Amino acid sequence: MFGPTYEAGCPTCSSMADTIDGALPHLHARDVTMTYLSQAPLEKLQAYKRRMGWQMPWVSSADSDFNFDLGYSRTEEQTREAFAPMLEAGPPPVLDHNARSTGTDVTGYLSQGPGFSVFVLDDGTAYQTYGTTARGLEFLMGYYGILGPRPKGRTKAANPRSGSAGTTSTRYGLDESASPAIAAALAPAEQKYLSQARQMQALSFAVHILSSASGSRSRR
Repeated sequence: MFGPTYEAGCPTCSSMADTIDGALPHLHARDVTMTYLSQAPLEKLQAYKRRMGWQMPWVSSADSDFNFDLGYSRTEEQTREAFAPMLEAGPPPVLDHNARSTGTDVTGYLSQGPGFSVFVLDDGTAYQTYGTTARGLEFLMGYYGILGPRPKGRTKAANPRSGSAGTTSTRYGLDESASPAIAAALAPAEQKYLSQARQMQALSFAVHILSSASGSRSRR
C-alpha cells in the first residue's frame, strides 16, 4: 500500500481503500474494525490520507516486523531475488507505471505486497483467523463486480492511465505520459475481450433462435 520508499500510495491498493472507506459505517455496525497498516512513516500516511479524503484508521508498522512476519513485505534484496527473471527481462509497462506513480522504482514498489488479515480478540488475546493476498483481495475492489458484465470486462485497456481498473481521479496524481505505451501494450487484451463479447452475443442470439424454433415446433 505504502512502502518506506514510496511518496504516494499504490494506485491499486488506493482503489481498494476508496471502496472500503464508504463501507466503514456498515462494518462498525457489526462490531468490525477495519484498519490499514503500512511500512511508511506515519507522517506520510497521514498526509496521503488527507489528500485522498479517507476516514479509515491507518497505522505505521515502520518500527516493527509485522509485515515481514505475515509475509506481506520483503527487503529489497529479497525482492530482487524473488523477481530476478522479470526484472532482468524488463517489467511490464503497467508495473513500471505503478512504480512511478508511487514515486519509487520497481524493486521498491514490489517490496510491498498487499495482504488482508482477520483477527479476533478473545479474553484479551488476539488470534489471527484468516489471511490472504494477491488475487485473494479482489473482493475489496467493489467496482470489479460492476465492470465484469460490460463487453470489455475488467480490462484496463479501457483506461490505460489507470493504476487499478479505471481510476482517473486527480487525487491519484497518475502520470499520463505513460498512457500511449501502456495502451499499446494492452491493446491485444482489449481486442480479446471485444472478440469474446461478440462471440457470446452471437451464441446468445443463436440459442434464442434455436429455442424459439424448437418451441414453435412443439406447439404445433
